[in-house]
Amino acid sequence: MSNAKFIIEDFGLHDSLQNVLKTMERAEKSALRKGASVQRKSVKDAVKATGLRVTSKNSNFTDRLIDAIRSSKPSNGSIKTHILGTRKKGSGTYRLRFFESSKKRYQTKVNGKQLKKKRYLGTLSKYNGFFAAGINAAEPEAIKAMDLALEKYIEKAFYG
Repeated sequence: MSNAKFIIEDFGLHDSLQNVLKTMERAEKSALRKGASVQRKSVKDAVKATGLRVTSKNSNFTDRLIDAIRSSKPSNGSIKTHILGTRKKGSGTYRLRFFESSKKRYQTKVNGKQLKKKRYLGTLSKYNGFFAAGINAAEPEAIKAMDLALEKYIEKAFYG
C-alpha cells in the first residue's frame, strides 16, 4: 500500500460561495417585494372599482382609506399583502377591512345604552370580495414580475 496525499488549496471558493448566497438572498427579497407591489396595485385598482371614496382625505383621520393596503417585510421566503391598515394614532385605515366582510351587521348599543333587541343594519355585500379578486387577478402578473426581478438581479450580480 502506498501513502497517497492530496492537497486541496483554497482559491477563494468559500468566499465566492458566501457572496453567491448573499446575492441570492438579496435577489429573493427583491423579487418578493416586486411581486407584493404588483399585488398592492391590483388590490388598489379593485378597491377603486367598487366606488368607495378611498383616495379622498377624511378630516377625522390623518391618512386615506387606500393607505390600508400594505405589505409586510420579506421573511423566510414569503411576504404578506393585507388590508388591515396601521394602528397609528389618528389612522382610519382600519375601516377598510369591514368592507371586505359580508357578514350581517347588528347594532347593540345606542349612545352607550344597551338595546333590548339588537337592530339589523344589513350587509355590505356590494363591496364584498375586492381583496380576493385583486389578489387573484394579480397572481400571474406578480409571478412574472418576480421572475424578471430575480433574473435582472442575478444577471447584474454575476455579469456586472
